Amino acid sequence: MIVTKEDRPADWEALSTWIAELIDGAADDVVWIHDAGNVTRGDLIARVEEFADLLQRDGIGPGCTVALRIGPSCTLFYVLFGLWRCGAQVLLVDSRAKPAEVDRLFRRYEPQFEVHSDTIGDVRAVFQADREVRTRSTGGGTRAAGPHCLVQSSSGATGRPKIIGRTADSVQRELERIAALPGAPAEGERVLLLGSMLHSFGLIVGVLHSLRAKARLVLTFSVRPRELLDLAARQDVTMILGVPTHFELLASVFDPPPLPSLRGAVCAGDVLDRGVFDLVERRLGIRLGQVYGMTEVGVVAADLTGRLGPHSVGVPLPGIAVRCSDGELFVAVEESPYLRSDGIARVVDGWLRTFDRADQNPDTGALRILGRTDSVIAIGGLKVDLTEIEAVLHEHEQVHEAVVTYHEVIEAHVGVSGVVSTADLLSWCRERLSHVKVPKRVHLGPALPRTATGKLIRDRDRLHAARSRIVD
Repeated sequence: MIVTKEDRPADWEALSTWIAELIDGAADDVVWIHDAGNVTRGDLIARVEEFADLLQRDGIGPGCTVALRIGPSCTLFYVLFGLWRCGAQVLLVDSRAKPAEVDRLFRRYEPQFEVHSDTIGDVRAVFQADREVRTRSTGGGTRAAGPHCLVQSSSGATGRPKIIGRTADSVQRELERIAALPGAPAEGERVLLLGSMLHSFGLIVGVLHSLRAKARLVLTFSVRPRELLDLAARQDVTMILGVPTHFELLASVFDPPPLPSLRGAVCAGDVLDRGVFDLVERRLGIRLGQVYGMTEVGVVAADLTGRLGPHSVGVPLPGIAVRCSDGELFVAVEESPYLRSDGIARVVDGWLRTFDRADQNPDTGALRILGRTDSVIAIGGLKVDLTEIEAVLHEHEQVHEAVVTYHEVIEAHVGVSGVVSTADLLSWCRERLSHVKVPKRVHLGPALPRTATGKLIRDRDRLHAARSRIVD
């Protein structure tokens, strides 16, 4: 066990205690079910303490800053919980991130240590039970300046990542709100997690809530819809968590197996299409619920049962105050969630801008999300800021202007000088961006069209129309 140090700051001691309480319980209680076997609570406690001891020997202690870059696995959480038992502040880094993306992130966050697996940089994030882990000192970095235990990054509108911090207290309060929701996974139920373990929905609603509620989490490496439904039937799954793309795939199975234990499914990360909602109800016999949230504050609104239908993400959770102003949704916050901002004023007078267009039903309080007001899009539940792609293109010495648009696929319209090909720019992007951010189409020219006042045109249809006139 970890020996408490007398000089351990109160915030870090509270973090260590919370994690010990979260994972505590009957040793033979199964917490995770995966293709290679089961993980009991006793297994989890032993592995967390094992990693906590190893990490302490590496010099990691209260207030240390650590970047954690491990592929989807049980090991990811053994290490995460071990780091929190040590009192460390942990930045979660997608294992698929390219070295250039990690470099940009580390310049912003400046971790003292990095803990990574042997599969970093893989294009696909496929679950496997155990992964080999290595720890390295960055040779510098800065200690935690506050009590935030969980740090996540998000693409910024200026191309610089936003660094978002959450305290153990804020996460615990969110877990209490989730547990009180009608339809939340309960003790003894089995939950199939299809979404990312690193993003807030999968991490907090999936992993942490299931541990707290003593529900059993089902994990798998399969991405084939038929195999996933067969797994759900075999494991008597009660609820499925994923993004709209997952449910579109599951509903594409024409003859799904009987799922007598399945009582619900919840999606997050993108606007839910009415056709997907209807098809899931027809094929799987359940109404698809929704969760709306942000990395900055966690779950904002939810309708876990699907009672309100596809056009509503639910009502704000107790303790969450929202308002719609000029068609945009704002969420009340006690303080700025940003440890490092991207230079955009996102918190004004205690209200956090979501940059989501929304309206609220005056009678029920239910929210409807209508789209974005900025350059952020969602692809398979993953948020992508188009300005980050533009910033990477601008780094190429022969690119003097770039506009990136999205309609079904990401397209880059690029003004270039000298000799440079589409293949050259695609290679440049692949070396510096995760695969989901790499443009599928690149259009080159000596200059991009501008408005009468000299501003770059950003409307996709007008850009294509201008290209057609040049070709003609």
